[in-house]
This record gives sequence, structure tokens and C-alpha cells, in this order.
Amino acid sequence: FHSLGCPLLLGASRKSFIGKLSKNNLNHNRIGGSLSSVVYGLSQGVSIFRVHDVHETKQAIKLYLNLR
Repeated sequence: FHSLGCPLLLGASRKSFIGKLSKNNLNHNRIGGSLSSVVYGLSQGVSIFRVHDVHETKQAIKLYLNLR
């Protein structure tokens, strides 16, 4: 999709795949998986994120960008 020149959107916040991979089916306990998905997305060139936990996601993005 990068070759199309369009921005990529990731909407992985609290999704069921996070619960399945982490073996935790409670939505409110998926913040770690949601943040991990965002950071991985950033590393792969994703530029737009749909999230529930805006403050926490913003903090994770800032930290990632300063550490890389």
C-alpha cells in the first residue's frame, strides 16, 4: 500500500485480535496491546490511528519518536 502514495490508517484499538493474542478477553485490559499495535504501525509507516485511549497513545507515540 505504500506504493500507492496514500496515508495508511490503523484502527487496532481494543480489537478482538489483541485479546486472542494476549489471552485476555476484557476490552478494558487491552491498552497494552493497543499501544503495541500503534508503535508497530508507526515502525511500518502508518500515519493515521483510530484509538480510544488518546492520551496514552499520544504518550506512546512521543516516546517512540524520541527513542528511535
